[in-house]
Amino acid sequence: MNLIFKAFVGALAVLSLASCSKNDVFDAEQAAANEIAQKKTTFENNFIKMYGEINPNQSWDFTGYASSTRAVTRGSENYIVDSQVQEEYNFFSAITTQDLGVIHALLTENEATKNVAGNNIKGTASIIDWNHNFIAKLTPFYAHSNLPVGTNRYYHLGFSGLGNNAAPQEMIANIKVKGYGYNYWYDVKKSTLIHHTSRDVNTNNAPSASYWCNYSCDANDENPFYKTTNITNDYSVSEIKKVREIQISVNGQHVRTYWGFDCDGDGDYSDVICLVNDLHYPEPEPIVKRYLIEDLGDSDDFDFNDVVVDCEDDGKGNKIAKIRAMGGTYDFTLNIGGATWNKQNDGANLNPKVEVTDMVNTKPGEIDYTKVLATFSIPNWDPSQNNISITIQEATYNQIYTIQFPHVGAIPMIVAVSPEVLWMTERSSVPGSWWKESSSEEE
Repeated sequence: MNLIFKAFVGALAVLSLASCSKNDVFDAEQAAANEIAQKKTTFENNFIKMYGEINPNQSWDFTGYASSTRAVTRGSENYIVDSQVQEEYNFFSAITTQDLGVIHALLTENEATKNVAGNNIKGTASIIDWNHNFIAKLTPFYAHSNLPVGTNRYYHLGFSGLGNNAAPQEMIANIKVKGYGYNYWYDVKKSTLIHHTSRDVNTNNAPSASYWCNYSCDANDENPFYKTTNITNDYSVSEIKKVREIQISVNGQHVRTYWGFDCDGDGDYSDVICLVNDLHYPEPEPIVKRYLIEDLGDSDDFDFNDVVVDCEDDGKGNKIAKIRAMGGTYDFTLNIGGATWNKQNDGANLNPKVEVTDMVNTKPGEIDYTKVLATFSIPNWDPSQNNISITIQEATYNQIYTIQFPHVGAIPMIVAVSPEVLWMTERSSVPGSWWKESSSEEE
């Protein structure tokens, strides 16, 4: 018994019936719709005859990424967003003394050199696209103010988009800077970069929809990470997409890296500057799901190979669908997160060309399980929601109907499996052992 599928069962998708007939005779149109509805009912009854009653708690997703109660991560372990580490004062003092002058100069220059106690301190800086999936220790080290006299601001960094209704987590909070009417610098030896703490951060396995955010506010504003009232504030929470990366070398040897953040949106990436230690970017674990689809071509056909499509998220912002097989003879349109592929139109552009009635890569003795028939980008695919559907152009009754990924406990026409699972040949029903626990006698 394939152990991948011990939790495998599901729900027949809601079939939304919509007539594509342009005939003026309503009865004929209604009769066609009734035929499709009856075919759906017959499919459900035959499915139960074939496999038995469906457990109302069964899901049709067996890949381990199906739970709606947690955010999908690219790794099997829960990620750690932040934990604070208390630092000794001397940890800050020695580094600040060396780097302070170079950091100041880099506000207006891309390269600067200073001599400190006989050491040649060189810094280079550039604005970079920020890959925020990383593991590192972040230490708020410098802050910069060019505010009017008497103005106080608080800078904040946070992490958001962690899942359904999940509150954003504040990473670096309440860095207070005062305005003196000219460029003024704070560092960790002064009280504004409080606590003498670093943050052990691991966002490498965070959900792909998550993001870092920043903002600034004055003392009277309510913190949006803990907002309780609908008030108007003068801050704007924004996604961090770029940082100013500063590389420091001492006597020709690279020793430190800093990231500078623009918290108030004025183009100055020195509002908060964090020292970055132990930075590394582990390769994210990709998410891959294989969807096996029935198109209701025959009410007693359970081979689930009318369309076979692999959806892949490489964890680096790239999501792609690969159509592996098309065993159905109806025209269809796949919809994956709003991205679509149509057999009649897009199939005509393949080499070799695919006709609507062609059965491709599903016949016994002819299947190539490594073959990719077509690919298309699916940037909004959500593996935790299985936001995939297929719309069928049924030829006999001239009807259009849509099959959604099934709800838990209903009879399925789409299932999600591991990509290692091979699809069935024509008219070979998927085994019930995929999703049903077998007794010792059955095994």
